[in-house]
Amino acid sequence: MGLTGNILDGDPFGGVGTAINLTTKMLGGIIKICQAGADRAEIARMKKECEAVSRNARAVLCTPNFHHSNFSTNGRLQLFAGEQQYLLPEKTYSDEQVIENASRSSMNMVVSGGSRLLRNEALSFVCKDACARRIPVILVHCGNHELIRKLRNIPSIASKLVIADKDGYTYNPFLGLRANEISEIVVEAIPDRYNTYRNAQNHFMAMLVTIIAELVLTQGKSLTIPVLAVSPIKDLPNVLDKKKNDGSIDHYQHAQLTADYMACQSEVHRLSGYLQELKRKSAPLYTKGARAVDMNRELAKNSIIALNVGDSLNDIYLGLITEHLRYLYTQNARAVVIVDGVNLSSQEKLVTLLAQHEECNFALSNDDIYTSLGADKKKFESAMGHVARAVFFKHSSLGTVKQLSEYLGTYEKIEYLQGFTQGTTGLIPTGQKSWTPHKTTEPRIRQEDLANMTDSQVCVYDSSTNQICFADMQIH
Repeated sequence: MGLTGNILDGDPFGGVGTAINLTTKMLGGIIKICQAGADRAEIARMKKECEAVSRNARAVLCTPNFHHSNFSTNGRLQLFAGEQQYLLPEKTYSDEQVIENASRSSMNMVVSGGSRLLRNEALSFVCKDACARRIPVILVHCGNHELIRKLRNIPSIASKLVIADKDGYTYNPFLGLRANEISEIVVEAIPDRYNTYRNAQNHFMAMLVTIIAELVLTQGKSLTIPVLAVSPIKDLPNVLDKKKNDGSIDHYQHAQLTADYMACQSEVHRLSGYLQELKRKSAPLYTKGARAVDMNRELAKNSIIALNVGDSLNDIYLGLITEHLRYLYTQNARAVVIVDGVNLSSQEKLVTLLAQHEECNFALSNDDIYTSLGADKKKFESAMGHVARAVFFKHSSLGTVKQLSEYLGTYEKIEYLQGFTQGTTGLIPTGQKSWTPHKTTEPRIRQEDLANMTDSQVCVYDSSTNQICFADMQIH
């Protein structure tokens, strides 16, 4: 009978208990005794104790359904790969407490799989934790009204919640900015399909946007996304003439803006196409006359700013949010950024920005994080490389559970196989037992175990400690 490696030090199934260290010492003792040729009665005694622990460990390892008796059904976490360290205290928790203790605003997080209800639970605790730490939150979501209602019902959050969508405030990334700052945000946000020659033609694109911004700002008004979207870019010369005639701009401004416009003719068509799409995709998110969110003021007040982008594929709107966020970072803004439900495969710039800005933490939430990244292994590994804690609920995609299992890592399984050699000494039969180590590399959490998760189960991984915990929660 072999002694399986899941009872050895460093085994992912450390949830077997404190017997891990003891068992490791026992196995080490057997090896030393065998090497020293000590008496077999002592070897047999220690072997019997090891096998008892081995059976317990193997029962946990081989349980096909994690909700069976070997895994707690009351929220207690079975901890993996840690000796005496816990993601959660070793107590009985409700499902809310399990997720709450795993969801923190002080680290980069990914929440993936399961129902929107469970993901919302995790995100609400991230917001709650940020409020307790006096850190503002920028929440970018795709019409997740259930999450907004949940946040409204949390006393510590409700007074800090600022909602930007059709029924609330409006989002204006240009508020309080100069014309050149506005043009930088817009030009960088324009998708490549409208800006094929990005590096060569950026200057001319920027000049066109600057002209539009100058026309609005010189009248003492604020440029907004709806105003930008309906700008008569192809008729700007006539607009400039009218503005000069009615005194909105002086002769010098008129001459300078007209000269700039004539130099940018090659980009008028591309910018016009972008503005038309911007108008179409931003219209459902705005109500005429609604007050704009003052991002700088709300960030200073440690508010939770919820920005609804409507469609998960709304790259036009998300592009502006990404570049505005980049601008805020240059102004030393500090906030936790939550991105919920967005198709991340078309938002590489956003994911890269969040990953590279180490001063601010982020949380990515999606029904399937791997699929959201285009089922691209390199993108997935790149994004997850910046994540400190991952919360995985049930996933239906076999491709996704394969990647998650690989992400959670492997361990070295060691089996000590017993051998027996028979011989004779004179006329008396004799025999000799031996122990041979057999090593294999095994996944810490198998694909099939992730695929067979129930709706009430959660797998949490902490990259800073390399610990995994698997909980069967109580869902009422």
